[in-house]
Amino acid sequence: MKENTENENNRDSMESGDVSVESPKERTEDLLDDEEAQVSVEKPESVSTVEEPLISMVERLQDAEMRANDMQDRYLRLNAEFENFKKRIAKENADKLKYYHSSLIKDLLPSIDSLEHAIEHAKKNDTNATAILEGIQMVYNMIQDVLGKFGVSRVEAKGELFDPNRHQAIGMVETEEVPDNHVLDMYQLGYFLHDRIVRPAMVRVAKKVEKTSNE
Repeated sequence: MKENTENENNRDSMESGDVSVESPKERTEDLLDDEEAQVSVEKPESVSTVEEPLISMVERLQDAEMRANDMQDRYLRLNAEFENFKKRIAKENADKLKYYHSSLIKDLLPSIDSLEHAIEHAKKNDTNATAILEGIQMVYNMIQDVLGKFGVSRVEAKGELFDPNRHQAIGMVETEEVPDNHVLDMYQLGYFLHDRIVRPAMVRVAKKVEKTSNE
């Protein structure tokens, strides 16, 4: 009964023109408006959710950039210090090479002073040859002592077997004074610095005497 009454009322309303019936287009527009309204309400929350990771990423990038700048500054400072260190070491090495013989020269100076005093004394006084010779021999011994202190030693040559590593032959002499291919005499001393030859001794080498047919 109730349903029949409602249907009749609806028909009466439609006949009287009081009720408006929505078309499908209007219903679609209403649904779109409702969705847009829902989206417009949810949009701020969605944007906020996206912005937070972006802000965090920007902060991490800024922090990484600051650390990179700090490391670059440290590198530049260390590089500058290392360059200064290299220059200082190079200067020290150059000075060592430049003044390497200062100790040797300092120890030789007393010998030179003694030799100068002996020369001056010989000029001013009528000194005999024996006294002059003794003075020169004393200075010579002093110089040899200084050289020995610095690892300098003489190359022994006379009477020894000729050694091209230590001796420099300036001639050969037939003689029976020393065996064949032995040093007969020496014209100039040779010297070692520790175990390295500084200057070979200049020598004459003995050669075996060849016997003639008459003998």
